Amino acid sequence: MKDVYEALMTEIEHKDGTCYEKILLSHDLTDDFKRYLASKINEFTPLCLTFIYDGIEKGLTESQIKIYAKPKFKFLEMAEILKGFEDGLTEEEVSVYAKTTFTSFQMAEIRKGWKKGLAKEQILVYAQRKFSWYQMGEIRDGFEHGLSESQVMVYAKAELSWEQMREIRYGFENGLSKEQVNLYAKYEFNWCKMYEIRSGLEYGLTEAEVKSYAKYEYDAITMEKMRLALIDKE
Repeated sequence: MKDVYEALMTEIEHKDGTCYEKILLSHDLTDDFKRYLASKINEFTPLCLTFIYDGIEKGLTESQIKIYAKPKFKFLEMAEILKGFEDGLTEEEVSVYAKTTFTSFQMAEIRKGWKKGLAKEQILVYAQRKFSWYQMGEIRDGFEHGLSESQVMVYAKAELSWEQMREIRYGFENGLSKEQVNLYAKYEFNWCKMYEIRSGLEYGLTEAEVKSYAKYEYDAITMEKMRLALIDKE
């Protein structure tokens, strides 16, 4: 009795129509891998099959295609893995994000880190499921803008929103010291309050002056009024 693969090959040997048929007729894949794909025929969506065929068309090796040609990946996730190979990433680099624990958006942030030349140690700081893709983007931006790992680790915390992360990143990028940034790098300050504290420090207010309004009980509007009043006194 013929297996699924042999039966399909017999059926399509004189055709070259659908994407699935083109995959099975490809000379770039081994029969063993084609048998695997045939056995999963009902688990791949047409879009997923398109990305598998695209890999063949774009010259990926079978080893590379095997990384994403799995029913557990949705088509957008397959697209990100394929894009990684198109960007010239190695299998080891792609494997860091070719995991179902990541969404396609999270995968994209990790892929962009590799593409921008970040070190593996830097990428692993944010290649974690606990970070949303917005948060990952803030951590990635910090490294890409030249922040040290020590600086990035001040805000690479899942409990902070991406907007809070951004305010902390801006502080470092604008030349604030770690001691100054730590005045507002606290979960209790929402990003609007962080902005007011950061603005005061960047303007040149003293630590004592900034601390006079950097209090959890004040809302951002109150902080702004106090900050501007301190500036007007000078």
